[in-house]
Amino acid sequence: MCFYQWKYKRFVTSFDFFIKCLFSSTEIIALNKKEARL
Repeated sequence: MCFYQWKYKRFVTSFDFFIKCLFSSTEIIALNKKEARL
């Protein structure tokens, strides 16, 4: 997903978008951990 968006939004700096992808992926992992606790 992140890679596709990076190719689609080339006007966005790759580093800035990499940070956004990193945060989004960590959020998904956090949500999965919360669901696993339940």
